[in-house]
Amino acid sequence: MKPTSSRYVMLFVVMCAWMTDAGDSLLYSYVIGSLAKEWNITLAMAASIGFVPMAAGALGGPLFGYIADKFGRKTSLQLGVLMIAVSSLGVAMAQNPTQMICARTLVGLALGGLWTAGMTLISESWDSNSRGKAVAVVQLGFPLGYLYASLLAYFFLPSFGWRGAFVACAIPPILVMLLIKYAVQESPIWLQAKNQAAIATEKTPSVPLREFFTKGNAKKVVVASLIAFLGMYGYWAVMTWIPSYLAAVGFDANVIPLWTFYILTGAVIGYLTHGAFSDRYGRRNAFAMFFLGAAVMSIVFGLLPVRLNITYGPEVARTAVLLIGPILSFSTGYFSGYGAYYSELFPTRIRASASGFSFNVGRIGTAIGPGITGALAASFGVGGALATASLAFVACALLIYLLPETSGKSLEA
Repeated sequence: MKPTSSRYVMLFVVMCAWMTDAGDSLLYSYVIGSLAKEWNITLAMAASIGFVPMAAGALGGPLFGYIADKFGRKTSLQLGVLMIAVSSLGVAMAQNPTQMICARTLVGLALGGLWTAGMTLISESWDSNSRGKAVAVVQLGFPLGYLYASLLAYFFLPSFGWRGAFVACAIPPILVMLLIKYAVQESPIWLQAKNQAAIATEKTPSVPLREFFTKGNAKKVVVASLIAFLGMYGYWAVMTWIPSYLAAVGFDANVIPLWTFYILTGAVIGYLTHGAFSDRYGRRNAFAMFFLGAAVMSIVFGLLPVRLNITYGPEVARTAVLLIGPILSFSTGYFSGYGAYYSELFPTRIRASASGFSFNVGRIGTAIGPGITGALAASFGVGGALATASLAFVACALLIYLLPETSGKSLEA
């Protein structure tokens, strides 16, 4: 199907939805130190109460996938964006770790849910020849969300504190929710499937979750889930600690958000490159190349500046960070491939549910990655801890070839 102007509007709106979600999730990276000081807890504990609840994304994926398969991709998307706004306000008002955990659980559910609904909607609205690029544009919302969080940290934290930053973070999701309501069309493939089922059964089609593990889907669900888990573990184990790593290398605290912004610009190019590469050379080859790139760059980024600092001093070390950082960020472009690939793995009847489940099992990696890095940093330093994430990336590069190649596959009702 040929993309129309309305589909390009959809592309932009879903990207904005993903950006607000990623921004809310990653803004917490900038407030770990302030929160730990205010509540008199360790940095590891502060990181844990902020990121461990995001494992709820493993539940958010199938939950929102069920809603998307039964009630529509658009309805599920609106609900997810609403939860982002509620979560941001909940974080801003939290008075103790328990309240923070509850608020961050909401953003975890929404993070899983938005991906499920948004990626399925875009995948079903684009033709097979350009689906990878379209999904890559939407997933640009993730690095843009990190850039957005960096700007919030830079402009709001000094004057309004971490609570004020999260209040500001709650405003864009409300605007995006209105855009989804009035500017986004429902998936034509889902509507067709719904009408066909309604004619046959005179009711809205149910979602047989048992199909996840039958009819040839079981291996795909298990392998895809493992790749998502390891890919997210590696990403969050590295990227959420970049502000702390910059501080450890000697960057001025006041400008760390801006330098983080600079480093993350590489991801924008990486996401678009991965999308184009996967459409041209295949989903698996694109994933393998970027996973291996992330493995190499996490080692170089984590260890080389530290060694240069010992040998040549902090100025050379900081220069190395600024040269290597955007390349590391570029290598995380593999994230833009999950949406198209996982949507192509499963039939329409369970597409949102199965792809959402497989991808969002990875939220467990999101939850434990930052905490493990914090624990390892006590023994190996932040840089050494970042380098250990390379093992996860290598495993992903090998596992991807256990799944079928789907590039060029048409999605039918």
